[in-house]
Amino acid sequence: MPDEVQRQFYYAAQKGDWTPQEAFEHLVPEPLRDNPEQVITFMNGGTVQTEVWTYDRGIGSGHYELVEIQDKDISRIISGKNGGEYSVENTVMEDMSINRSRGATNMTPEEYQVALDTNTQDATIIENSIIEESSMFEESQVIAPIAEETVMEAAMGALWEGILPAAAAVTAGAYVGDKFETKEDRLGYGALAAGGGALLAMTPIGQAAMLGFAGYKIFQAGKKVYNGLQTVPVRAVD
Repeated sequence: MPDEVQRQFYYAAQKGDWTPQEAFEHLVPEPLRDNPEQVITFMNGGTVQTEVWTYDRGIGSGHYELVEIQDKDISRIISGKNGGEYSVENTVMEDMSINRSRGATNMTPEEYQVALDTNTQDATIIENSIIEESSMFEESQVIAPIAEETVMEAAMGALWEGILPAAAAVTAGAYVGDKFETKEDRLGYGALAAGGGALLAMTPIGQAAMLGFAGYKIFQAGKKVYNGLQTVPVRAVD
């Protein structure tokens, strides 16, 4: 299984008293386990294309239909509010809307059987169909989402993309404006320089230059601190 599928079951295992392998083998029907795309479609829903055969007077003809597989949750038979845990004995894949409409009540035997029958039916359809579209992993699902970047990485990226152009604009505008004597010239040419600085900071070359400048400033500040620590104060003598 690819890493992105394995991580889903590592997350599920952390929620209860079972291993990732136990969660995978319990939740995913056996015919689908060797196909990652089928596993994702079974658990997260999607559209599949299936061939339908009809018979008229002994003559068979087939056509294709699109079938929608519903998104599923890991449902607990005994709810979490009533002490139910995520384990092999207390879970079943179930239509997400049904699970969440139940709230904190326990699953009835009839509901459990419907979930089992639906899973068997969906697995058969998926196994014998062409997958047209699978839903992506979403944060709202019980199964963990696949994140291309961490929250910290996303925040740092937004900070870099938002603040860097602004800092470059202010620096360029102030530097150029100081070169002129009249207020009008300072404002006019400073504004032009600020706009150019912001645009430059949005390019890879401009970002590299700003990063280098920031590193130089940090080095200079650190050097001053170091030199200050090396200076031994002279004690005054009466």
